[in-house]
Amino acid sequence: MNPSLDGSMDQSRLFIGLVLEKAQLAFLFLGRIRPPGEKETKIDLDAARLQIDILEMLQQKTRGNLTKEEEELLNDTLTELRLAYVEAVERQKQQSSTQAQPSTTVSSSSAASSDTSSSTSQSASPSKEEESDSGRRRFFKSYGP
Repeated sequence: MNPSLDGSMDQSRLFIGLVLEKAQLAFLFLGRIRPPGEKETKIDLDAARLQIDILEMLQQKTRGNLTKEEEELLNDTLTELRLAYVEAVERQKQQSSTQAQPSTTVSSSSAASSDTSSSTSQSASPSKEEESDSGRRRFFKSYGP
């Protein structure tokens, strides 16, 4: 056995380092931490879930063998990660639902030529072109920049 791992303090530090490493990866995959050298965060819920699952497994396998400090760290970390995961899922649902809903806009020329009440009635009632296409949805999906 490695002499540096013999002391319980060294093992405790390694355990805490492992928990923090897995937590940092999960937060990275949840979009809470920006990757080094990147301008934007990216969300990968499957990868984040894997890191959380690993920490949950570690919690179950080490139950009764941890110091109070280690146990509190693991419990608090898992609580924070679970909340962050739920928030990321909700955020993703909101983004996908807002992208799926068509938006209606009034052009600036029609708004400028009529008063507020008439522009509201124009946007509320579809034009003849829109009536003929009312059975068809006008969505498109983009897969890149």
